[in-house]
Amino acid sequence: MTGSSLYCTKIYGFGIIYQSKHYTTMNVNLKKAIAYFNGETIKNEKQADVLISDVVAQALFEVSGGNVPLTPDEKYRCWKISQRIIANPDAAELEADDIVLIRKIISPALSAGVYGQIVDLLEGKDK
Repeated sequence: MTGSSLYCTKIYGFGIIYQSKHYTTMNVNLKKAIAYFNGETIKNEKQADVLISDVVAQALFEVSGGNVPLTPDEKYRCWKISQRIIANPDAAELEADDIVLIRKIISPALSAGVYGQIVDLLEGKDK
C-alpha cells in the first residue's frame, strides 16, 4: 500500500479493508476448500482438498485471452495477482479492481457452484 496515506480502516470477518484516497485494498483468505453442492469438499487426484487460492491463481496464470478478451495490461495484472495469491494465499492482498478482473477471468472457466463460492469469498459473503 505504498503511495497513499490511509484515512479510514475497517475490519470485517473476511479480511481487513484499507480505504485510502486512491484505492481499497483487502487481505482475503483464499486458502479455503471448494465444496460440492452437498457440502463435501472437492478432492484432487492426491485426495487433498482443492483450494480456492489454487483455482483462482491457476485461472489467472493460464488465461490466454481466447475466451475472455484481455488487453496486454489486463494480462499482466492477471499474472501479478496470481503471484500475490500464490505467495500469500491466506492473506492475499487484493484491490477492488483485482476482484473485478478475477470475476471476469473465472466466470467462463468455472461451474456456477464453484464460481459462486469464490465470488462470495471475495466479496465477504462467505459464512
